[in-house]
Amino acid sequence: MHLSQLLPGMNGNVKSFSNNNQKLHRRLLDMGILEGESMRITQRLPFNGPIITEANNQVLGIRFNDSNNIEIEVKKCGSVCTCGKS
Repeated sequence: MHLSQLLPGMNGNVKSFSNNNQKLHRRLLDMGILEGESMRITQRLPFNGPIITEANNQVLGIRFNDSNNIEIEVKKCGSVCTCGKS
């Protein structure tokens, strides 16, 4: 599943990055986003706007188009989940 497909409140681990976008990969590494890193979606802005995430105790805005290049392994929702998918 891609980061762009997650709903607010959902958690997951970064599984992989798209191989054809080295600039995105470098930018995410600079922000501390590595494969295996835990991420939580806090907000999705309308009209394919940025996706706001929490990772490494920091809040990050990732462009919608860039989020299509980030593969996420979704964590199973817990009892405090707000995504509505539990």
